[in-house]
Amino acid sequence: MKRYFSVAAGLASAIAICAAGAVSAPHADAAGRVHFATPQAAMRYLADAYNRGDAVAMHHVTTPTSFKQLWGMRSEAVHLKLQACHATGHGDYDCTFQHRYPKSFHDNGYGVSDVIVAPADNPGWYMYTLVECG
Repeated sequence: MKRYFSVAAGLASAIAICAAGAVSAPHADAAGRVHFATPQAAMRYLADAYNRGDAVAMHHVTTPTSFKQLWGMRSEAVHLKLQACHATGHGDYDCTFQHRYPKSFHDNGYGVSDVIVAPADNPGWYMYTLVECG
């Protein structure tokens, strides 16, 4: 029951954000799990969840390892925004995010993070690993 609640709450949160126009709406399968048709849709969902600090939603589109990698960069990277995803020719995608630095860094510039996004039955696409953050 607890697992169902967290999935349902995460999906409800995603739908509310999508209704506000922030990201594309994910599909839900019969079990209520989110599903994305493109790597870009999954990564926009991930960026929005990251920016809200929504760990439940982030877990929908990350592996346990990539979740830890991404969560670990929150102290150095804020306001994550998907820039582009490019096919690698190996069935996965290299996606690039732009981010700002926290105000405490006294740096007005932007940083870039690259991740590998892989296909999956559910959620359709997910972040496999963080390649670089700088």
